Amino acid sequence: MVVRGTVQGAGTLRAASVGSTSAATVTVTVLENPSITTTVAGDGSFTLRGLPEGGFTLIFTTSGTEIGRLSFSEVKPNQEITLTVQVSTSGVVLL
Repeated sequence: MVVRGTVQGAGTLRAASVGSTSAATVTVTVLENPSITTTVAGDGSFTLRGLPEGGFTLIFTTSGTEIGRLSFSEVKPNQEITLTVQVSTSGVVLL
């Protein structure tokens, strides 16, 4: 099971962190297996592999703070999901 995604709006989070010691980055973690995690690349892309069949929840965080969750159900074996999400300081929206 693979999820490939694009995060839009990560630049907004980075801009909001101006003045902090480091730029805000967005991390995506699988709730059911936190060892499956990745950092969103500078171009907004991310890939997660080895996700559980049946269903899972993606947790989006920046600077250690949760900014949103997306849940998926009825996931088939070997399915590949491509998604685009919008992130902001107010949350995460599946586009």
